[in-house]
Amino acid sequence: EVTSEYALRMAEGAPLTLAAHKFAIQTALHAAPERDHRHLQELVACCFNSTDYQEGVAAFLAKRPPRFTGQ
Repeated sequence: EVTSEYALRMAEGAPLTLAAHKFAIQTALHAAPERDHRHLQELVACCFNSTDYQEGVAAFLAKRPPRFTGQ
């Protein structure tokens, strides 16, 4: 039940951020020399430069739920 609730909360997040989290977790499972840090940095930059990031900040300031689009 706890895991299901956690997964549902995660699914409400920004799609680009969720994808970056998944990649970070997968990357962390590899040995350090095999990790693709460059791609991870690109994903993080994409998140911060996204429309969803702006929407998240605006929603937080307006005290409303965010409406993420995956862009």
